[in-house]
Amino acid sequence: MQVGRLTMKTGNPFLAYAKKCWTGIASGWLELISLSPVLLGIAGSLYNGSAWAWGWLAGLAGYTLLGALSAGLPFLNRLGLLILWTAPLTVGWAWLLHGISYNALLSVAAGAILVTRAAGAVRSDRDEIQPIFPWLGLALCAPSGFYIHRAEGLGGYSDGLAVIASALFLLALLIGNSYSLTGGAYGGKGRTASARYMRRFNRLLVAVFGLPVFLLSFWGLVDGAIGTAVKNALRWLLGLLAGEEPAELPPEPAVTPAPQQSGLPEAKGEPALIWVILEYLLMIVFIAAALAFLYYCGRALARWLPDWLKRVTAWFSRRAAGKGDDPDPGYVDTVLSTRESKPGGAGPLGRLKRLFQGRREVRWEDLADNRQRMRYLYAQAVRRAVRAGFRWRAEWTPAEAAEAAAREAAKPTAGLQAAAAGQAAAKLLDRELCDAYERARYGGPEPGDAEVAQFRSRNADK
Repeated sequence: MQVGRLTMKTGNPFLAYAKKCWTGIASGWLELISLSPVLLGIAGSLYNGSAWAWGWLAGLAGYTLLGALSAGLPFLNRLGLLILWTAPLTVGWAWLLHGISYNALLSVAAGAILVTRAAGAVRSDRDEIQPIFPWLGLALCAPSGFYIHRAEGLGGYSDGLAVIASALFLLALLIGNSYSLTGGAYGGKGRTASARYMRRFNRLLVAVFGLPVFLLSFWGLVDGAIGTAVKNALRWLLGLLAGEEPAELPPEPAVTPAPQQSGLPEAKGEPALIWVILEYLLMIVFIAAALAFLYYCGRALARWLPDWLKRVTAWFSRRAAGKGDDPDPGYVDTVLSTRESKPGGAGPLGRLKRLFQGRREVRWEDLADNRQRMRYLYAQAVRRAVRAGFRWRAEWTPAEAAEAAAREAAKPTAGLQAAAAGQAAAKLLDRELCDAYERARYGGPEPGDAEVAQFRSRNADK
């Protein structure tokens, strides 16, 4: 379900923004499924005649307005505005709604993510996405759930639907981790560095956000135990700071747990058959999401642990051999690292600007000499070859990359897709360009302006 970049011109700026937002929403499954907590919350409140549903709609409209306004701001753009605004607004909504804890948290956070993703289509580039920042607002919201009291009323729908919403959100993250989030409006085919960056932070978000949701929304006893432990620790710490002897804490009064309520709204008398069927279906979805989450954690651990052990073993081997410094970095080509932070000035304000604005591609006009320009041209050729399907390795020198592309194009038994990728890579990584960049990189003479201009013209024609 991908929608390509919309190119139809219109004179209505609001209509153009709405179409770009729809392009951003429809560019991946994650944005569509992440809306499920919002829909569950609004539907539950409307079913019970709660006026808070209109407040939620107004909140989502406010997020849409913030996304539209922040798209044109030079400093506090849509990403920084989301980070600074999501946490206090979510905590405020949760306290005002008297008992809505993680369901309100999920609803507002999911709406913020949805609108931020949609606003990202306004200023998106085909090769430039900033996957970390839309998740920071949610990462700031998740710890606030520890301090929000969990009541029983939940303003129209109970803990059961909050758990289901949590499960759907985690399932959306698992799907988004394997789905190309750079498709559609963002371009690319999921093999770019930005796509790998996105999947890495999706895994981090599942680990950081998933555990509190499952623990605090599903097992209320864990919430009570954490709250009691935090309260006792704070009382003990304040007693030490005041210079008093820490007295023994009185035992907590026994609290009889309230009877477990159903997760779905009930009519007077017996619940309708449709609600019983829906409850079973939602619980099946929740169990499937929990199993998928456990499978995902095991698979991620199986992939991460061997690589981590190899790195630790290699580090100890270098230390034991007396090679504390890294070897010659010539065997690792960092040519794809041509992004730099945007200038933001000195001091804390400058660092804050650079954090919110992210990184950008180095412009041709900013390159100092012809060596850097040759590196830029080679990196451009490598990126285009990787997008075409060529499996480039950082251990290759430029000459080895050209030889590998030529071998891939000359394979007689390769499939149609592999042969097309090899031919495209061989055309992009031609021998002259790779040899010129290798000479410029490894101490050879600096290429002249005419040679650089010739290579740039050839890259543009390929």
